[in-house]
Amino acid sequence: MISSSQVEWHGLISKGSSGIDDVDFGEVREVDSDYVITERGLINKEWFHIPKQEVQGYDNNRVHFRLTEEEASTLYLRH
Repeated sequence: MISSSQVEWHGLISKGSSGIDDVDFGEVREVDSDYVITERGLINKEWFHIPKQEVQGYDNNRVHFRLTEEEASTLYLRH
């Protein structure tokens, strides 16, 4: 797994994302200077604006965040 300090941020767009216990945070839609923005769901879309410092690593397929479902939903979920 590639550490967050070695990630090519814009290469993450369209990749999957997950957190602790393999919780699915959807697909990476955008990366800006501070956040990785993911979209989850087809009908009831949820958008997570997760700070880059929460990235644990990247395995060339998925971005892994050091967050639980509850933490991400409480702190970073936007509807």
